[in-house]
Amino acid sequence: MVRVNKTFCGSDPSWANACVGTNGNPGYKEYSKGFSRAARVLIDKVLEEDSIEYHIDDFIYPICFNMRHSVELRLKHAIQMLESLAPYKGQTSQFNFSGSHDIKNIWCYFKRKSEIFDIRYSEINNRIEPVIMDIADIDPTGQTFRYPKDNNNIKHLTNTQLINFFTLKSSFTTLEKDLDLLVEMNEFLIREYSLGSFTKKLSRAELFDISKKLPNRDLWKNDDFKDVRDNIKKDYSLSGKDFEKAVNIISHNYEMSPMINISIDLLGVSVNDIKTFIKIWFDRHERSISKMQGKKPANDLMEEVSHSINASHESWSSAKEFVTPEIMAGLVSLFYFSYDLEFSELYVERYSNELKLSEAYFLNDREIKTNFHDLVSKTNALENIVASLYFLGFLDDAESIVTDYDFLNQSPLVKKARSRQLFVKNPAFGY
Repeated sequence: MVRVNKTFCGSDPSWANACVGTNGNPGYKEYSKGFSRAARVLIDKVLEEDSIEYHIDDFIYPICFNMRHSVELRLKHAIQMLESLAPYKGQTSQFNFSGSHDIKNIWCYFKRKSEIFDIRYSEINNRIEPVIMDIADIDPTGQTFRYPKDNNNIKHLTNTQLINFFTLKSSFTTLEKDLDLLVEMNEFLIREYSLGSFTKKLSRAELFDISKKLPNRDLWKNDDFKDVRDNIKKDYSLSGKDFEKAVNIISHNYEMSPMINISIDLLGVSVNDIKTFIKIWFDRHERSISKMQGKKPANDLMEEVSHSINASHESWSSAKEFVTPEIMAGLVSLFYFSYDLEFSELYVERYSNELKLSEAYFLNDREIKTNFHDLVSKTNALENIVASLYFLGFLDDAESIVTDYDFLNQSPLVKKARSRQLFVKNPAFGY
């Protein structure tokens, strides 16, 4: 007969029931949050309530235990994420999660493996390490704040007479922020490596660095290019074949290729096709743009509806002779890519998917007409497409469109794209 647990069970009220086990499927990350928040809440209570109820000498043990355990769980989660990255470079990572509780060993394992995989881990690791080592010194295996004595009956903390709560809170707060950044970095690198722009010796960031050091492609036949090439090979420990692989990726990447003066064509659509679409889009939205700028008074509702219907017919009449599956997919890809201007590889991936959809739409006149109207009716279509052009390296073409349609100067997205801030990733990640 199965025993019913009457203590650890669900009950009323339902809002007081916590989800555990496979109900929510928590892992190291979720567990660590609980211990971390518990530590912070207790620290704040002790510092806010100068009373016997929250006595410093009593609460130091559960607080430090929760802090230390949350850090152990966070590091194990970081190792899990690193294990998902390792195969990209043919590396292996086999860590004994259940059998290891020595926080120094856990940390040294992650630090060594992460920096072998990608040197960009060095900066964040150096920020995290001092507090991790402080924890390792005072409580290496998680026993110090759990029991008054160790397994050999020796009293804990005999060499540590005082622990200041304000110092404790400051160190732990800083460490938590840095560990949060480490999670963000792991997630960033998982996205980055999944795109394939790396070699076994070079990360995407290092390829960016090399593209900045290379001269324009048309100068590579000059005698002094050999010196540049040899210096790069020396700096990054590259063979001739390694260098060729790097150059091949740089030459076919929308963000890197402009740095060596190589221009990659847009997918499915030319700049002239974009300008044709923009003319159709502007004719469709000219009245609303004029109202927005205070150049045209508002009209009655019936007139607006009538104008919208006529504009819809006119826009399709202008578009149906020039729109192809490739052009439609190209325009839609540029529009939607602007929502996640992070990696140009995502633009290539989106175009591939959009082309399949567009080819299906063109089997039915009604479908392609609806698809086109869906794009041309979007009030943000122009600014989004222009922002994508900036990011993909078509700076002169984007500037030309902005010059022709001055209202784009007021668009925050266009302003940000023009300043090229979107080319610069988080400095902590090496861009």
